[in-house]
Amino acid sequence: MASIQDKLSKPWLLFPAVWGHHFAPTALKIYSSLFPSEHKWEPFKWKGLEFNNRLGWAGGFDKNADLLSVSQKMGLGFHEIGTITPLAQGPNEGKIIARNLAQLTLWNKMGFPNKGGAKIYKKLSSYQDIHIPVFVNIGKNRATPLDQALSDYLKMITLFEPRADVFVVNISSPNTQGLRQLQDKSHLAELAKNLRAATKKPILIKLSPDLSDTELYMALDQSLGNGADGFILTNTTLSRKDQGMWAKEGGLSGTAVKNLSKEMLKKTISVCKKNGSGPLIISVGGVLTEQDVFERLELGADLVQIYTAMVFNGPVFIKKVAQFHGSAQNEKHG
Repeated sequence: MASIQDKLSKPWLLFPAVWGHHFAPTALKIYSSLFPSEHKWEPFKWKGLEFNNRLGWAGGFDKNADLLSVSQKMGLGFHEIGTITPLAQGPNEGKIIARNLAQLTLWNKMGFPNKGGAKIYKKLSSYQDIHIPVFVNIGKNRATPLDQALSDYLKMITLFEPRADVFVVNISSPNTQGLRQLQDKSHLAELAKNLRAATKKPILIKLSPDLSDTELYMALDQSLGNGADGFILTNTTLSRKDQGMWAKEGGLSGTAVKNLSKEMLKKTISVCKKNGSGPLIISVGGVLTEQDVFERLELGADLVQIYTAMVFNGPVFIKKVAQFHGSAQNEKHG
């Protein structure tokens, strides 16, 4: 019989996806107050930041910095807010989210809905006694022309510099028209170079799983060559292999992106990690089980993020990851 904790962990599956999306923050606040936890496994240090463990929520899960204390109460190792744009904006028109439990796939066409930089900065500044690293995911407004995108990113860097531990540069969402062109060589070098000059905080570039090998290696080279400190691999996919029920637009996460994300991780590790050193690598995309978390770490990721796993497994998943690690260590040491 499922425990009360397990039943309470995922009430949003009883409702349409968009209802669950709006209800989840409230449910998580209640859950974290009822079942606070602290999970210390494989602690990690990087650039003066201390992580109690290697697990965090992916960008897009907490768009407006509403869940930072919740994340800490639930025992995550770090927290990412955003994607944040200079001006507030709503979601794209029409349907924005759907899920398929049988496929363990989530579809979204949100397009960076958020309350805007100023309000989110104020919210972030209101938190007290936060001791987990805070990543700030930044993007451009939907209405900003591509040739002016750098200005939006610089505004976010300047605004959040006092509060961000790490910046995540989102240039790979499929849901803002033209955004992925910023991964091209002509745009990426200028973007990374100018952002590096604007902040002393670490900068991570979030890449698309739909890049070809040539595009990936170019993006890695241009990013690192112009001052980036690492990568988040990957965003959602436009690929529809074995996922024919979905509209052509919008990004898929969960099972649909799992193999793409893993392959990109392997390729990036082979290029960027020498003798265990190199840029920070965060793996996200299709991490649906406890085993998936540790597979990504074994492949060479430094940190792992989850999104769809929270939708289909609920917040109890965080505790199960810690328990899985404990069981694995006990078996290892016999």
